[in-house]
Amino acid sequence: MSPPSLTGPRRLSPLPTAGRRPIRQPNQTLNVTCDTPAKRPWSSAPWNSDIGWPTGPALVVSPAYRGRMTEILLFHHALGQTPGFLEFADRWRGAGHTVHTPDLYEGATFESVEEGVAHAEGIGFGEIIRRGTAAAASLPERIVYAGVSLGVLPAQSLAQRRPGARGALLLESAVPPESFGGPWPAGVPAQLHAMADDELAEVPVMREVAGQIDAAELFLYPGGGHLFTDRGTKAYDEAATTLLLRRTLDFLDRVG
Repeated sequence: MSPPSLTGPRRLSPLPTAGRRPIRQPNQTLNVTCDTPAKRPWSSAPWNSDIGWPTGPALVVSPAYRGRMTEILLFHHALGQTPGFLEFADRWRGAGHTVHTPDLYEGATFESVEEGVAHAEGIGFGEIIRRGTAAAASLPERIVYAGVSLGVLPAQSLAQRRPGARGALLLESAVPPESFGGPWPAGVPAQLHAMADDELAEVPVMREVAGQIDAAELFLYPGGGHLFTDRGTKAYDEAATTLLLRRTLDFLDRVG
């Protein structure tokens, strides 16, 4: 979820209907994949639905997964370091990746998004970004920055401002690159994920941000829940989380 001060009304460019590619190269069209159980377009918008909705048990990534191992700096959402957030990080760790999860709230956690956002506003979004930047100071430059909702602020700031980023995973939010001095740095791929009808994720902004990145993928999932990867929230969606994990692991393998 992006703070109002960092976003605003923006003109959206039309999206193409061409088939999806693993990573968009410079001067190629942006791909947006929107999944539905029936494998049909989620709406009249020109989105693709070429990857079917998963069925069966939850994704098991270890020990069978044999992709490249990557170091990740993952920032939590507005509820803080909840058990569900930490469990999500452990699922990347289970694939062999090194995942750092700094606590931007200094131990505080919240039951509702409203309470969490109020706490973040009390701290100040600039301070949230500063704390995230400080957490990265002792880590290598060649890492992947990831954030969930509020955590996208420090993750995207670092991906744009700190040299050497391998890539960015922006979950349930994105901020126009010019908010961090834009444009998006050349050669830094990104993957964005959200529920298609999640108003808090500001999907139209995410679509435009993805359109400004030379190597970007935007994945939209059916529904409107926010923080759908956190098992402790009412919005948790195991099927969508499983598919998101598959896609992020593929991304990490490619950029690692």
